[in-house]
Amino acid sequence: MDAGVHEAMIMATPMPFVIAGAPGAIFWAPLLGLLAGAIVTLVARSLPARGRLVARPVCARCDGDLPWPAVSATARMLGFKRACPTCHGGPMPGDVWLEVGTALAFTVLALRWPAGPTLAVHLAYAALLMVILAIDLRHREVYLLLGYGGVVAALALAPLSMSGAIKNAAFGGAIGAAVFGLIYLVGRVLYRGREPLGSGDITIAALLGAMAGFPGVVTALTYGILAGGISAAFVMLRRQSRHTFIPYGPALCIGGLLALLG
Repeated sequence: MDAGVHEAMIMATPMPFVIAGAPGAIFWAPLLGLLAGAIVTLVARSLPARGRLVARPVCARCDGDLPWPAVSATARMLGFKRACPTCHGGPMPGDVWLEVGTALAFTVLALRWPAGPTLAVHLAYAALLMVILAIDLRHREVYLLLGYGGVVAALALAPLSMSGAIKNAAFGGAIGAAVFGLIYLVGRVLYRGREPLGSGDITIAALLGAMAGFPGVVTALTYGILAGGISAAFVMLRRQSRHTFIPYGPALCIGGLLALLG
């Protein structure tokens, strides 16, 4: 058979749906992401309100208990167990967006990485960053259980992640902590003792470094600083004051999510 004809036949043969990542990710990743998003939303509500990673779901409007089938804000928005039995209110839009955002992150990562341990680790990292982002955005607090616990987990999982080795993960974590530790100290001087950044941002920077390793930490921090600068400019313009707390934690989490794309 002529080589040109053979090549044309191969090109005409239907191929499985693969976009530089896990086969069929466009179908299963959003569903897995919504499931993970429900867990992310549950933890983001449970930890600040009840001091536990996982507790019975509560209504974000009145703190009343919800049945376990109502754990997903997205499912509630679509009509499943929608009304709270106490206040008869629906889900908070922020919870719905958090679940949808987690599903989007899962889908993009699954399209970027082939199916396997590395993808599984990166999906777990994404879920953790989404929890930290939500809690920090709502409460301006970074829980040590999530921050330091995440660093320990990232070091243990380093051989399976983009960092590639525990040494790279540890070096990346040290760089992240050092860079934002220096930014924090300079900010205290410039803002005359006030905190333009939260001390928890140092923990998040260390976490990103442990997740991304070296040189991935440079990319993660660059994305985070750019996102933080944009959000800081927006906040200062709205409040017309440069002596304003800068919400860098959520921006760093966004930087970490972008860095996971490799």
